[in-house]
Amino acid sequence: MISFEHQGWTVQIFASAAPARPLIVLPTFAEAVAPVREALADAPDFTLVTLSGFDWEGDLSPWPAPALGKNSAPFAGHADAALALLSEELLPQPEANKGYGNSTTLPADVTTEAGAQRVLLSLCETVAMRLRRDGKAARCISVSLRSADFVTFSHQTMLREAVHGTEELFRCACRVFAEAWDGQTPLRQLGVQATRLEEPQPRQLDLFAVGGAQQYARKAILDGTVDALREKYGEGVIRRARFTGADTVLAGGLSRERRTGITKPLDAE
Repeated sequence: MISFEHQGWTVQIFASAAPARPLIVLPTFAEAVAPVREALADAPDFTLVTLSGFDWEGDLSPWPAPALGKNSAPFAGHADAALALLSEELLPQPEANKGYGNSTTLPADVTTEAGAQRVLLSLCETVAMRLRRDGKAARCISVSLRSADFVTFSHQTMLREAVHGTEELFRCACRVFAEAWDGQTPLRQLGVQATRLEEPQPRQLDLFAVGGAQQYARKAILDGTVDALREKYGEGVIRRARFTGADTVLAGGLSRERRTGITKPLDAE
C-alpha cells in the first residue's frame, strides 16, 4: 500500500499486482477504508485509490448552500476546485499518443488495387478523424500488409509537411501501398499507421496553384463538419460515393456493438 498527503488530502493506493486492471477512486472517511477493502475482498482484481481528509461540506459541494443544521457548516461550493485537484494532480495522467493506427482483417482476400484502396480509405477515415480530434498531424505514414499465407510486411514514407486531412492521408497511404504490393499476392489484412506527430502548422501553399488556398481551407472545414456529424449521429450519416450501399464506412478497431464509430471489417471487393 502507498500512502501520501497532498494539500490536506490523504491518498492511499492499494495497487493490483497485475497490469491493466480497473481503477476505482473512492472518496471516503479515513475510518471507512478498512471496511471497504474487507467488503471488496472477493471482488475481481482491481486497483483501489481512497481519498480522505477533505472537508465534505466545503470540498465536495457543487455550489454554496446554507447549513443543514445549527451544528453543521454551510456548503462552500468548492467541488470544481476539488475535481481539478483530483484529475490534474492526484490521479496519474495517461501518456500522450506516439502514433495513430488502424487495421482490419478481411473476410475474403483482396486481389485488386481498387479493392485495397477501398479498404485503405475506410482505415484512413478513422485514423484522420482521431488525429483531428486530438489536434495532431503526422509526418510519417506507414501501410502494413498481411498475405493470405500470414506473411506480414510494411512500407512507410516521410512527408515534407505533416498531414491530418482524410484525403491527404489516403493519397499517401495509396502511394505507399503501391510501392509495397507486388500486385499479385492476395491480401487478408491491411493497416494504416500515422506517426512522427506534431501540432498542425499553417500550410505552405503554392501561390500559383489555381484555387490552392481556398481548396485546402474548404477541405479542412469539410473534414471537421463530417467528424462532428459522425460523432453525433453515427458513421452512416454521411459517406463517400465509393461506399454507397456498403454496411460500413469506417473499418478496423472494435465492433459497432463495443464502440460507436469503429466497426466491423469492410467487405472486400
